[in-house]
Amino acid sequence: MKAAVFRGPGQLAVEEIPCPALPPNGLILKVEACGVRGSDLRTLQHGMRFEKEWQVLGHEIAGVVAEVGKEVRDFQ
Repeated sequence: MKAAVFRGPGQLAVEEIPCPALPPNGLILKVEACGVRGSDLRTLQHGMRFEKEWQVLGHEIAGVVAEVGKEVRDFQ
């Protein structure tokens, strides 16, 4: 899957990253849109508060359910 990956102040790239595993009680979304928040912009400009090698930015998402875990009953 593609993601906007932050690698340091001023360093943002769209990269291929592994798709997450589907837990039995979880779901996978096919993201249709992702918003940029002020916190994402601050991170891009100044770095993260906690040291990480990389971080996927963007958590304001909209999408459709692509896959559901075998224990999920409320989503289709």
